[in-house]
Amino acid sequence: MLFGMTAISLGANTVSVSASSTQPLETLPPGSDVDSCHQSGLGPVSCSIRPTFSDPSGRFGGHVEVLATAEFGLTHGDGIGFTDNAPVGVFYESSFGDYITVLGGSGVGSLVTHYQLVSSNLWDRLPGLAVSPFYRFRQGDVAVEHTPNLPPSSIPLPNTLTEDFDVSAPVVFGVPIPLAAGTRANFNVPSQRGGSLSTSSTAQLVGYTVLDSAGEIVAGAIIQRSFTTEVDAFVPEPGTLLGGIIGAVFIARGAQRSAFAARSKRLGPGTL
Repeated sequence: MLFGMTAISLGANTVSVSASSTQPLETLPPGSDVDSCHQSGLGPVSCSIRPTFSDPSGRFGGHVEVLATAEFGLTHGDGIGFTDNAPVGVFYESSFGDYITVLGGSGVGSLVTHYQLVSSNLWDRLPGLAVSPFYRFRQGDVAVEHTPNLPPSSIPLPNTLTEDFDVSAPVVFGVPIPLAAGTRANFNVPSQRGGSLSTSSTAQLVGYTVLDSAGEIVAGAIIQRSFTTEVDAFVPEPGTLLGGIIGAVFIARGAQRSAFAARSKRLGPGTL
């Protein structure tokens, strides 16, 4: 990518956004061609920027609007870039994470988390260039990456895909494990006389199912948070490759969830 940004994640709830161009910002600092924001904390966090880039003559410029928000159980980002004879770059990254402990059973079991993903993209005068967002999930030693199969759409209606997405990982009851989810988009809008690209993505933790070593539902099982800042969805962990393979098996079944999922714990944003 010509433009872009690598987020400096600190764990907990973290958001980063940036915009760039070959032309300078119209606002301070003078001469800069990058605008950015980064926030991280245990509570809800948010970043939003709306920079305009232009050369002194006003003939070459562009505009970007990008937003990212995060709280435990909910991560969201959206960005749009407009070109007016200058390229612009758009980046967002949003994630939540914590160490959690599964209680209510003994020995070894499994935790199946249930997410809803909503992804969209849109292009205007730039056919075929809209991009899909990226998602990453961590659960114990399992890490799963997902890019939705979202074909480009055309103005005035965005192309939107809603998916039920499950991640499964082994747990030892009473022993903390990391739990995190995040979404990211990073794209460039090429230079031409008018046109735009946009992408948005949301991942919400909507419920969970706890199973014992025999695969039976553990009635009354609960998840306890640690409220730590040490877990980041985008940091690779040992066992990532194996975890992705294991997680993908359960995710493939997510579109037609088995009967135990209907009896699992349902959650609201930011709760366990």
